[in-house]
Amino acid sequence: MSQVALSKITPRNKFDNLIYHWLQERQQLIVLFNQLCRHKSDMAKPAQRQLIKRELEYFCSVLVDYIAVGQFAVSLRIVEEIEAHPASSATVPAALLDKLRRLSLYMVDFNDQYKDCMSFKTLEQDLSSLGLHLAKRFELEDWLLKIYTHVKNEKPHFTQHRPKKVAS
Repeated sequence: MSQVALSKITPRNKFDNLIYHWLQERQQLIVLFNQLCRHKSDMAKPAQRQLIKRELEYFCSVLVDYIAVGQFAVSLRIVEEIEAHPASSATVPAALLDKLRRLSLYMVDFNDQYKDCMSFKTLEQDLSSLGLHLAKRFELEDWLLKIYTHVKNEKPHFTQHRPKKVAS
């Protein structure tokens, strides 16, 4: 995970707090993913399948939570915040949001395939592919967060008006 993303978001309000916790969940997701990948050589061993299955089920639940919060609570809200900011001329590229949406769908498909894992035949290949998709998603999320932090730190441009003289 990009440390820049976590260090740039200091919880000042409820939304920033949500982002901060979401990025912490991302770290947990990475740890769980690495634990699963550590079992690549054990997937053919029947004795290890129960452990792998439990870890995979837990990973899938964290993955779906992370994707749901990211897609619906964070990304959409960031777009709203950017569009509503008075000083900003920044916009979120539609292609960025579309890529995030497609990556979310891919990850939901992974979850649907493995949440009740009964077969390990393609798990090693699917984890490799998922790892690439996660890396791309994290990169896009960091880009979105950089736009957000830039806009959030901009000062509104006010037109200076001289105060009207009040008749005494």
